Amino acid sequence: MQVPRYDRNSVEKDLPNELLTSTFRYLNARDLFRSFHNLNERFNDLIQSFQYLQLSYHMKVPVNLKSNDELFSFYVYTLIVDEWIDFNPKHFPNVRRLKLKSPIPKVLGLLKGNIMPHLEHLSVLYKYTMYEINLLHNEIFSNRFPKLYSCELHGQEGLLTIQQSEHSPMMRILKTDLIDLMIYEIILRTCPNLSFLKFSMQSSNDTSTNIFQHINLKRMVINLTKSDWSDDDHTLSTFLSYVQNLHQLDIHRRNYSHNILDYVQYCDWLKSIINHRLPCLRIFKFYFHISSDEQLRIIFHENLLKQIQSDFSNVHTEQEYQAQLIICRESI
Repeated sequence: MQVPRYDRNSVEKDLPNELLTSTFRYLNARDLFRSFHNLNERFNDLIQSFQYLQLSYHMKVPVNLKSNDELFSFYVYTLIVDEWIDFNPKHFPNVRRLKLKSPIPKVLGLLKGNIMPHLEHLSVLYKYTMYEINLLHNEIFSNRFPKLYSCELHGQEGLLTIQQSEHSPMMRILKTDLIDLMIYEIILRTCPNLSFLKFSMQSSNDTSTNIFQHINLKRMVINLTKSDWSDDDHTLSTFLSYVQNLHQLDIHRRNYSHNILDYVQYCDWLKSIINHRLPCLRIFKFYFHISSDEQLRIIFHENLLKQIQSDFSNVHTEQEYQAQLIICRESI
């Protein structure tokens, strides 16, 4: 019996382009270009169409781009960069999604709208305060990334500095950490089409004499950081006064104070604030985080938690919105 001779060219011709491109999606972008670019005319044609494949690249070590690498970087749509990696953003002009984990100041300083004009989703986690992060804030909230649709900015001090701002009409989703009332106002004025906002609220005695209505914000997630819940209520009411068209509100609160039990037993679980500020609300979720502190764990035993659930349901019964209490047990 004669064994058929393997013909690489024949096998290659028999494979449809759709199968090849589907397979290429699972390969590392840099290895893909190194392996197949200039292999033959057909693969070169496929590579030239990779702008539709949205190639992803995870940069774990510093990269010196040259020859085929420069070509591959042009087609990277999703770029994830690990901590303290030195690279030049200008080598990735077509990136749509960018995730930076603890970037070095040099990289933040080079991150400009004219360098990545197609950027749609940006995520930056920074552990240290640096001048360059303030420059990035100004770029983001001055519409210098004209296609930026969603943004995550997470740092120890939160988003407490925006020195320059202009309308950024494309921004729809913003997730960040600590913000005060002044920054909150800037965000709402700068992003008129914002529909989702997640942040940690900075309590303060500041008040606004020029409250305006942001009509497009539909969902808000707020992390309340004060251990004394009553301190947050006035500030929270002021924040919510800007978003009367809100459809869903998620509140995260923690019980780090040993006096919290007295407040919990007699609170209205924000019912009065909601009725006063949010006439269009449809969904209200309250995340009650139980601390790992041993004394508090003893105080909040199972029977008490059941009673709290019942009290919450009774407070929000017969309201126009649906209310839910979610008890979250924090790990030790």
